[in-house]
Amino acid sequence: MTPEVSASSGEGICPSQSTSKFRRLMPINDANLVDLTWAILGQTGSPGCIRPTRLPSSLRHPSSEWQGPSGLTDRLNSLCRTMRQRGASYLLVHALDEIAWLLGLRGGDLEHCPVFTAYLAVSATGQLDWFLPEATLRVSPAGGEEAVGAVRAALTANDPPGKVRQF
Repeated sequence: MTPEVSASSGEGICPSQSTSKFRRLMPINDANLVDLTWAILGQTGSPGCIRPTRLPSSLRHPSSEWQGPSGLTDRLNSLCRTMRQRGASYLLVHALDEIAWLLGLRGGDLEHCPVFTAYLAVSATGQLDWFLPEATLRVSPAGGEEAVGAVRAALTANDPPGKVRQF
């Protein structure tokens, strides 16, 4: 693919899928498409196009009745075993429900859904790096600090130790 596309070349466009003569390819340099989309929607003035504010989540441990019998170490060992069997060195976990399950924590970033905003980087050797907003660690109410502390302890028990990182 060339860095410059002429309007008549059609490079990168499937003609059977593009029927409008008003469509065109536009380069987007150094732009965050999500922020750009919210800016455009905000200019329309339409109701419902206001970007919602993100409230910091409070983390908590569910009871073992809801969490299941295995703990973080068992779930992490099972995941790493599967990764090694399939030849994977690293896994980036971005699905919020999978992160909540693996860590054994629940949050409240989404209404009616017990998840929290975070990302996990898991190595096949068991190192787990947990990325979450700084506010999540600050706002944890009673029980939340214990939940985060339990995960921190489990992370640092690994060799090499995992980390909690903030974004």
